[in-house]
Amino acid sequence: GGITGDTSSTSGDNSGTTGNDTTGNTTGGVDANCENAPADMACVPANTYEMGTDLNTFQGLQVFPNERPAHTVTITKAFWIDLTEVTVEDYAVCWALKVCKLPMQGPNLNWGVQGREKHPANGVTWYDAKQYCEWKGKRLPTEAEWELAARGTDGRMFAWGNDKPTCAHVVSNSCGGGDGTRAVGSKPLGDSPYGLHDMGGNVLEWCADYYKEDYYYESPEIDPKGPANSTVRSLRSSYFGFNPEDPLQLSTMRYGLSPVLADVSAAQIGFRCAQTPP
Repeated sequence: GGITGDTSSTSGDNSGTTGNDTTGNTTGGVDANCENAPADMACVPANTYEMGTDLNTFQGLQVFPNERPAHTVTITKAFWIDLTEVTVEDYAVCWALKVCKLPMQGPNLNWGVQGREKHPANGVTWYDAKQYCEWKGKRLPTEAEWELAARGTDGRMFAWGNDKPTCAHVVSNSCGGGDGTRAVGSKPLGDSPYGLHDMGGNVLEWCADYYKEDYYYESPEIDPKGPANSTVRSLRSSYFGFNPEDPLQLSTMRYGLSPVLADVSAAQIGFRCAQTPP
């Protein structure tokens, strides 16, 4: 099933695309906060980048109104962010300790399914994702942090560069091998400039922010954290039900959905955590 929530605006993008450079140095100078990043997290240095896009289309793919306009954003502090989406086996530890609530179960949901321990923990509400991250001493990333971690600073439109998505880049049912998610990190050609996996597929990922369709017209330039209130929360990335030919792997893509998954197939939703270095 496709996204059924508030996705009339379902993306975000970048006007300054710089060709297919997927190896450009997007990390700037050495940031002292990056020296002690845990092995399972990437460090994204403080930086300024162009968030969103002014494009209407990119490589023939539609860009949605909520991805516009392009605007300069400065993240003033380095942050750490999980290399992968939180897995079932990760989440199971929190659940076993009676800290986290049981994820939803059902078609394409990974909880309790043998052989899916390294798949994303999906069917987790925004509140449960927040609880897990806090239990780990972490937090959910802001939309601005997520997009910087996905795109770097070179204006690329996808995590891996500007090449159109293929089955080598993203997890998709249309690529064969059955329905649903794959083990995290199974598509390394789709990695972001900072080495993050699955920033354009597998599951949609919760962000900390409330969601507002036209937020980019009012977003502050420094450390934006989303609108003050809303009934929906922001999500980023893409999910396994989208074809690679869809515009939905764009790193500027944005969604707003019920934090309790009231308006969407829960199997589409997972998360990763971020952390401010101590």
